[in-house]
Amino acid sequence: LVLPENVHLFGGRADAVEIPRDRGERPIAIHGLSFARPQAPESLLAKYRPPVAGAINIGLMHTSLDGLPPHDVYAPCSTADLLASGFRYWALGHIHKRSTTEGPCAVVMPGIPQGRDVGEHGPKSVTLASVLDDGSITMEERIVSLAQFERVAVDASGVASWSDLAARLEKALGEAAGRSASDHLVARLAVSGATSMAWNIRRDADLLRTEAEARAEAIGNVWIEKIDLDCRRPVVGSAESADPVEA
Repeated sequence: LVLPENVHLFGGRADAVEIPRDRGERPIAIHGLSFARPQAPESLLAKYRPPVAGAINIGLMHTSLDGLPPHDVYAPCSTADLLASGFRYWALGHIHKRSTTEGPCAVVMPGIPQGRDVGEHGPKSVTLASVLDDGSITMEERIVSLAQFERVAVDASGVASWSDLAARLEKALGEAAGRSASDHLVARLAVSGATSMAWNIRRDADLLRTEAEARAEAIGNVWIEKIDLDCRRPVVGSAESADPVEA
């Protein structure tokens, strides 16, 4: 891609770029470093240039930070090391879950602007960082995900008819759509509970998905990603049905 003129591409050696400002305004220096190899098993913090004296120093880094399963180790470093770096703000990337540490040095892992699957559920955002005249920094989370993935539980306990089950599907999807902070909801339904219709539900799983999709379409901007089933017949007395098909 041909990058716009206002985009700076950092090289394999750490660099610091000063942002043009009006006379008398405090300088802002952006520090960054690109990776020479796909793997970065060791911390790269020591390769960054020292803070520019008198400037507001902002660091960009792709790092697994202190580590968060199941993410791969990638240019690992500790939050404590970043806080002691002399920089005013660290804008990080790699882990798709938002985390922030505020103080004399702000450390922000903004997450990801759009979830890719149900493993990255919930609304996704970016962070708008504003540098004020006194050198302080304010941070504002802005939700930008067009669609958000969610696991939606449907309690099928005690349902005795298909229409009752369909109504519970609709209710669960409607409530989840009402809670969604994004324009679209992509739902993974988890239908569970003790019901006399357990075998029918498993047998007619395709029909159940059709019911769910019809109700999702009626609600609007709701999509069914998958349906997980964990329904069982109610326990009678102290033992379940002896028929494995009915279990």
